[in-house]
Amino acid sequence: MQFLILAATFIGLFAAERHKTRAPPSQPAPYPIPTATVSATRTSTVAAPGPTSTSSICLTPACVQLSASILGSLDTSVDPCEDFYRFSSGGWVKQNPLPKDKARWGTFNELAQANEVRLLRCSAALRSV
Repeated sequence: MQFLILAATFIGLFAAERHKTRAPPSQPAPYPIPTATVSATRTSTVAAPGPTSTSSICLTPACVQLSASILGSLDTSVDPCEDFYRFSSGGWVKQNPLPKDKARWGTFNELAQANEVRLLRCSAALRSV
């Protein structure tokens, strides 16, 4: 759960930065902004990069499926700085409309419903034995 919160936070920050780079330039500030420039030169010898290690990247089917699910729940047409909820959940809301007989609906409701179906199948299988 903590991973999902952390992932959503970083996705939001990434999208906000990406949105800023696509936005038209803003008006100049009505007051002078102090700036400073610092430069330094350092020379060093660096070995040519070798093959990169992918051991820290999870490419198991479960990780890929979870990543696709997270990306599918985003609505990248929305500026995350304007409406973060719609940015982070808009895709999921579009794909999962509120059932007419429910006052609310979420991923935990889906999970509970799937578990109920599994339990009914298990009990039916046990009755037939």
